[in-house]
Amino acid sequence: MCKGVVNEIRNRNIQTDEEIRSAAQQILAEYKIKGGKIPVVQIINDAGFKTYTLELPNTIGGFIILNNELVEKFGSDKVIVVNSQENLNRQRFSFAHEFGHYLLDNGAKENVEY
Repeated sequence: MCKGVVNEIRNRNIQTDEEIRSAAQQILAEYKIKGGKIPVVQIINDAGFKTYTLELPNTIGGFIILNNELVEKFGSDKVIVVNSQENLNRQRFSFAHEFGHYLLDNGAKENVEY
């Protein structure tokens, strides 16, 4: 459901807070979300990511890897991992934050790790 919107957003040169808000609203509209809890992980999974929680050092909230070599092991070339030691709200934030890197970091197409 989300891949077309995500690809369109990634192709923009988003630079301002207003452009970021507009992109977020576009994703929410795609899912017909008008309020309440946002299904962050579902949106990320629909965009082709595999999502995982893993015990990480306390200084790391999460990370994203874009690499074709991941396909064989994970079934996707896009993986987001967040720290399982964080509370669930913080994990949701970290998933969304890492996905934001994917959406907004222009030119980061593959073989990238944040």
